[in-house]
Amino acid sequence: MSLYTNKTALIISIVLLSAVFALAQVAPDFNWSKSIGGTGKDYGRSLIVDNAGNIYTTGYYQNTANFGNGVTLTSFGNYDFYIAKFDSVGNAKWAKGGGGTLTDRGQGVVIAPDGNLLVTGHFYGTATFNDSSLTSGGNLDMMTMKYDTSGNILWIRQAASVSQLAPYAIAVDANGNSAVACYFGSSTALTATFGGVTLTTNGNRDAALVKYDPNGNVLWAVNMGGVNSSEESNDVCFDPLGNVYVTGMFNITANFGSTVLTSNGLTDVFIAKFDPNGNLLWAKNAGGGRNDEGQGITYSPAGYIYVVGVFDSAATFGAVNLVSTTGLAGDQEIFFAKLDLNGNFLAAQKAGGAGDDNANKIVADAAGNLYVIGEFEGTATFDTHQLTSAGLKDIAMVKLGSNDQILWVKQAGGAGTENGNGVAFDLGGNFYGTGYFQQVASFGTTQLTSAGSEDIFITKIGNQPVPVELSAFNAAVSGSSVEISWMTATETNNFGFDIERKIVDGSFVSSAFIKGNGTKTTPSSYSYIDENLSAGKYLYRLKQIDLDGSFTYSKSIEVEINQPEKFVLNQNFPNPFNPSTAISFEMPVEANVSLTIFNSLGEEVIKIVKGTLTPGNHIINFDAGNLSSGIYIYKLNATGKNGELFSISKKMTLIR
Repeated sequence: MSLYTNKTALIISIVLLSAVFALAQVAPDFNWSKSIGGTGKDYGRSLIVDNAGNIYTTGYYQNTANFGNGVTLTSFGNYDFYIAKFDSVGNAKWAKGGGGTLTDRGQGVVIAPDGNLLVTGHFYGTATFNDSSLTSGGNLDMMTMKYDTSGNILWIRQAASVSQLAPYAIAVDANGNSAVACYFGSSTALTATFGGVTLTTNGNRDAALVKYDPNGNVLWAVNMGGVNSSEESNDVCFDPLGNVYVTGMFNITANFGSTVLTSNGLTDVFIAKFDPNGNLLWAKNAGGGRNDEGQGITYSPAGYIYVVGVFDSAATFGAVNLVSTTGLAGDQEIFFAKLDLNGNFLAAQKAGGAGDDNANKIVADAAGNLYVIGEFEGTATFDTHQLTSAGLKDIAMVKLGSNDQILWVKQAGGAGTENGNGVAFDLGGNFYGTGYFQQVASFGTTQLTSAGSEDIFITKIGNQPVPVELSAFNAAVSGSSVEISWMTATETNNFGFDIERKIVDGSFVSSAFIKGNGTKTTPSSYSYIDENLSAGKYLYRLKQIDLDGSFTYSKSIEVEINQPEKFVLNQNFPNPFNPSTAISFEMPVEANVSLTIFNSLGEEVIKIVKGTLTPGNHIINFDAGNLSSGIYIYKLNATGKNGELFSISKKMTLIR
């Protein structure tokens, strides 16, 4: 016997292939771009993005700088430091300044594991940061600060020298320890003090690296340099084990602990690795006969170190020789280099043209994709991509895949000189950059106009928001229930789905909420059963809600629950059962109903329905957990409003 004898089952399946809430773009584009500044010179140096899409950026400005959204800062003197927060669509939330009458600059910002911000920069003379005042020992001193996400300073630390002590970058490890890449000293001022650690240069300006604990206490500091040479540390990163990697430039001969490096020409790239206690593990150099410099360094989760920077005419990276477009002295081009964790060069590639080209920063996401920012002059080639600057120099923004192949390149600029300094990414793999531009600069279809000679820019590149790509949407009617099921191909920042239902010509109401999977690049399946519906036509749609509260609707699909033509009692399912089963029946009119269970002796066990029910299909779940095995009778009695009488019974078997 059919399990659905005398039961009408209408199945409607509507599949919307490739139906999406927002269509993904094949190639990325500029989502938005913002300018910051005033009548002076303003420079963006670094930025970072949190898991909610908020952006934190630092740099320096002159006079009064407008950050948008009613947020402004006015400098104390020449250049002042700033740290600012923007929301996910580029609206300024707050900005904090700092400085004195001389030059004060922000150079790097990262997010600590506790969600607070670590920032580094330098100041000259007496400078005030919120309520804290510092006085430099020489013409430049270094400050490292911890801010909360509201812009309050939690602590501030000064490192001092009677000459220059200036940082370029900061990194943070999984335990909240931070490392700052910097330089200090001159031929006449040889020392610098980092907390209780004093370093002495090897003879001139030295590169340095200092590590702080989460409370800003100096754990160790080291310097790298030579007797008659000048060195700088430009960038720093950690690996998951807490080892520290630093890159920069040196010339002639430089000491890295017990390792001595000799440059191939005027200046060479250096890459050095230190263990968590500050002991040198190895130091390597790369370069040619002229000026070569490492500008950015990052650790990839695949277990590699990537370095970017500039080389002049020709340079050697391990076994790889790179030659610039012209091969002539002064032809500066970009290099990308890959090393293993033992310092062996694995690969290197170049980008650029006959003009001056430079890569300033590189970062890697959890999937091993690489994000690079810099600038180029004239016509420049990035693998198969060719760009031509609109003016003197344009910003170059590059994304590489985990296989080290360039995925895309974007440019921004105008008739003046533009510079890209800071780069970051978010959980969706979108690209963020900062730096400065002159006059009028185009970022895709957005034109920014500087209020002074140079203004700061912040830009986001990526596919237009794709909260969810919906690949299937189905509705199946069974009796008085509708099962809604859908599948997503990908999800980005997906909070969840409101399932909305309405009777045709009525208004949509929420039937249920199903939590989403946040960000996910693999398919996900969802389903929900909407039960005990009256006969009629219904429309269903999905309201996809993003983490920021924004939402988008799917297309609607229609189903119909038919009103039965007569009273019907269906066979329970499953049967036999243990311990529960479903009993369904159909009613053509409103009726006073009783559904009663009897044992095999005809004795009433329980009455599971008693009362007036509306016309339509009804499903009653019966739990026989307290009953023993055996044959039972379920009987439906109904008296319709039209006076029609109906009575029928069926057997069911409980097996323990």
